[in-house]
Amino acid sequence: MIGSVSRHGISIARSYSDNGHVDRVFSSGVTGRYGRIHERRTMNTEYLSALAALAGSVVGGLTSLGASWLTQRAQFSAQVLAHDIGRRIDLYKDFIEEASKSYADAFEHDMADVPKLVHLYSLVSQMRIFSSQVVIDQADRIMLRIVETYRGPNKSIRDMESHDLKSGVLDPLLDFSNACRDELRMQEVSPRNR
Repeated sequence: MIGSVSRHGISIARSYSDNGHVDRVFSSGVTGRYGRIHERRTMNTEYLSALAALAGSVVGGLTSLGASWLTQRAQFSAQVLAHDIGRRIDLYKDFIEEASKSYADAFEHDMADVPKLVHLYSLVSQMRIFSSQVVIDQADRIMLRIVETYRGPNKSIRDMESHDLKSGVLDPLLDFSNACRDELRMQEVSPRNR
């Protein structure tokens, strides 16, 4: 259905849809220099509903994408932390095993087993890459103690005095082990505190 109105030399025609809404409004008349005919359209409610549904879908999709990304990021960070802690545990375990063997060997021999000492120093160098300064200092103290024990006279457990047994001579790795445990606990609690 089309309805028209004329005012002041300008005619306006309206086109109605089946549901009674105005689909188009046409106006004609002289405007500006060129005398163009202007067409003005109103938005149909079906289009508005479709755009609202589309916008809702986009927002929902972006929300889902953001939540998925954050979840993946948290999982990746947890995996990196677990890998880092596992690598440190293996390194500390290897150092403790090798250092205790070398320390026992130093009690019984005057000559150092150079390849074992070099391997121990390589483990300490690996610790320097990602361990705390406290752990590195304790590892350096153990290395110094092993070298000094090689330089000293050979001893057996019978040769040690009760003072030596109580002072931790037989457990030179105690402070190192405690420092490693403290570092690993701090790493689990605060992964960004490196």
